[in-house]
Amino acid sequence: MEILLMFLCGYIILLGYFSVKKVDRFIDKINTEDAESHFINTSRPIPLLVMGESDLSSKFRMHLEELNIPFDYIEDESSLNTSFPYPFYFALSLDDLSNLSLCIMVTKLIHSSNVVTSCNNPSYIPLYERNGITYYNREQIDEFFLISNYLVHSSNKH
Repeated sequence: MEILLMFLCGYIILLGYFSVKKVDRFIDKINTEDAESHFINTSRPIPLLVMGESDLSSKFRMHLEELNIPFDYIEDESSLNTSFPYPFYFALSLDDLSNLSLCIMVTKLIHSSNVVTSCNNPSYIPLYERNGITYYNREQIDEFFLISNYLVHSSNKH
């Protein structure tokens, strides 16, 4: 009787071992397929997002093209695709409310702090500062291009 119980215990242990091993392989297969479906092709750099119809926006887009830096362009914040996380968001509209709206959507919905915007009206500065948004006014355009170049190039190295 004791020998039968030992064989039964051994059988249950082996059955448990192989069952767990099968489940583990199944989970690994799901994780691998999931990772492959969300795999980002590193041979093609991830684009930046530029929003706004303004002179600054068009100059910045031309600047990015000259540097061969890929970007996606949207005219306003309603076109934002929240399912695709960009490494950087540039809100360069002439409308500060559109800029603020995009910046807040990015920080709250996408959980990214890599947002840079232009501040057209100084009365909106407290709103930008209260929300922790990096902003540049019209007099800081040269600084904006320098900082943007640094951010873009430092993100491409990682």
